[in-house]
Amino acid sequence: MGHILHDWDLAEKRKLLEKAFAALPNGGALIVYDAVIDDERRSNAFGLLMSLNMLIETRGHGGRGDPLQSGRT
Repeated sequence: MGHILHDWDLAEKRKLLEKAFAALPNGGALIVYDAVIDDERRSNAFGLLMSLNMLIETRGHGGRGDPLQSGRT
């Protein structure tokens, strides 16, 4: 699962991961990769730019009290 989780709030991330894990066969593995940014938003310039890109291109994403969330289609 890649470049998916950053667009959702924590509760939705957990739901997505639980569904993906439940779909695995016995002995299967789930690999997750994403541009993770720190809570203080002070490091990982690439992750910060990806977050800004998602904000612009999706008219707001589900993370951290986004004021544009209500405009999402």
